[in-house]
Amino acid sequence: MSKLKNRIKAALAKEGYNLADLARRMDIHQSSLSIYLRGNMRMSTALKISSSLADMTGYHLTLNDFRKDEDQ
Repeated sequence: MSKLKNRIKAALAKEGYNLADLARRMDIHQSSLSIYLRGNMRMSTALKISSSLADMTGYHLTLNDFRKDEDQ
């Protein structure tokens, strides 16, 4: 699992949410969110994920969080 997905899941779990809740907040399917978190995404998608996560949990992602994992 990617570092980004782990960070997002941890931030959501602290507030009692999961990835399905984040996907609903973003008005997309959970499978689409998983695909975005596995691969390359547009800046607009990254901003939408970051903004939705911040609204739900107060956790703010940085640009560095979206960098590809070096070890994969």
